[in-house]
Amino acid sequence: MKLNINGLELIGAYGRQTNMQDWRAGKDFRIVGGPYCSRRDVKEMQKEGFQMLEFTLNGELLERIILDETLQAICENHAGTFARS
Repeated sequence: MKLNINGLELIGAYGRQTNMQDWRAGKDFRIVGGPYCSRRDVKEMQKEGFQMLEFTLNGELLERIILDETLQAICENHAGTFARS
């Protein structure tokens, strides 16, 4: 099964290291190759068709948040099957 997933890669903003505590606190992050954002922007990201957020630090995946309920169910049913490409 090949999935076409529309996602965004996020890193810490303003020189901060990426960490999920900052995301939960509503602090800004930088979309790689794009503008700044925060958790306040998630509904707009979903409206624009983004299904997933990947938080990275030095190119390494820290955490993945699935925004799409259908995709979330697929990932839960196939845990460990999908690798970051």
